Amino acid sequence: MTKNKRGLIGTGGLIALLLVVTGLTGAGVSSAQAATSAKPKHNKTGHYSPPNGAIFNYPFSGKKNRYRIRTHVLKTIKSVPPGGQIRIAAYSVNDNTTVDALIAAKRRGVSVQVVVNSHNVHGTEYHGSSPSFIRLMHTLGQRIHRKGVADDRVSFAKYCRKSCRGKGGNVHYKMFLFSSAGSKNLVTMVGSPNLTTLAAQGQWNHLITYSGNPTTWAYYNTMFNEMKIDKPQPHPYRVYGPTQGVTPETWFFPRPGTQAGDDPLAVAMKKIQCTGVSSPYGSGGRTVIRIGQYAWYGARGNWLAKDVRALWNQGCNIKLETAVLGPTARAILRNHSGRGAIPTRETGSWSKTTGRPLTYNHSKYMTVSGIYDGQPQTITWVGTTNWSTLGFYSDDMTQVWSSIDPIANDPYPYPGSMYADFVKNFNKIWRGPQTHLPQSHHTITVTGRVSELFHGDDGVLLGED
Repeated sequence: MTKNKRGLIGTGGLIALLLVVTGLTGAGVSSAQAATSAKPKHNKTGHYSPPNGAIFNYPFSGKKNRYRIRTHVLKTIKSVPPGGQIRIAAYSVNDNTTVDALIAAKRRGVSVQVVVNSHNVHGTEYHGSSPSFIRLMHTLGQRIHRKGVADDRVSFAKYCRKSCRGKGGNVHYKMFLFSSAGSKNLVTMVGSPNLTTLAAQGQWNHLITYSGNPTTWAYYNTMFNEMKIDKPQPHPYRVYGPTQGVTPETWFFPRPGTQAGDDPLAVAMKKIQCTGVSSPYGSGGRTVIRIGQYAWYGARGNWLAKDVRALWNQGCNIKLETAVLGPTARAILRNHSGRGAIPTRETGSWSKTTGRPLTYNHSKYMTVSGIYDGQPQTITWVGTTNWSTLGFYSDDMTQVWSSIDPIANDPYPYPGSMYADFVKNFNKIWRGPQTHLPQSHHTITVTGRVSELFHGDDGVLLGED
């Protein structure tokens, strides 16, 4: 697994982190753990224990599968007991039911802190504001400090004008932290869904839940605490992993100025070996790679397309699912040289008048079974990061799940099931009626905090979400 030493904290730093920065010892871990035993003041606290693992939603299936992620998050919010903590960082919050649950949590004595992107309040030409988030903001207030109240007990809802921890980009995390819910403690959720009705009704999304690791929760909470200050960090890019006791290894962006030579995902791709793979890994002696990526374009998208193409030509078994695929990346991936065009599908629907996607695959992952870094294993890169340069300037994150990493409290019943879960999801989408061959050519560039999409003669702006 890639080990980048930028931003790594040693044992002494970890102690300081746990004791001072996050407040997870004393007022933090103690209050978070105490919340588990706190008795609800009334019968409105739920009893849902969020299961560990990956879950997926399918917008054109039955209600249960369509709302699977939304229901999971809602039931967790409703099950945080009085004295507990909820921390949400998301690009968008636009769902009255979710906002109602957050307000109810605050009223029963839960500390609710929410940070979102600025369009939720101010809107843009192509992104309306969110009345439900504005209601949440007015109800909870925006101040992160309150006289006579410990910072970890304050409730608020606020936005950052750009990325919270950087100088540009936007807030793009989809990170939900809960001190406890039901029988589970220190719950982290990370994935592709925003807390919106569109995320359930018009997007294919994934969300990974992991609980019980105080170190993971502490580091993730540290990122949230830096976000709520809304001040550029001198070294915003961090990598935390098993060395620090964090599962899974996680890359926290921004990382402005990143190029192909030091893009952590591009570096990782060069460690994949395509042939000579033995069972139970890979298929037919070849490493298997499945990629689900919503937005794949621009400088970063192009160099990652070249890396994927190189792996295809080296013999890897590759399939791709996309929604917004830039013309240069498309030409690289779909040309007929070497082994020919890489099998690719687009998922969703596009407006015939504007060219904007109406429903779309919002996934952000690459999963591999084969030989990586000289060792047979399965490994999955998954999180909130699109394959575009904008991600290096935004509050974004990528988790790295490897079947051979030392994992305490492994949420999966057997090594490699993360890969199995994502491949099962990939295959279900691939065979679905909303999935088709790539149909059209788009010219996409990045302007500020949105991407500019030209479809035919119609120019429209598409916000990366």
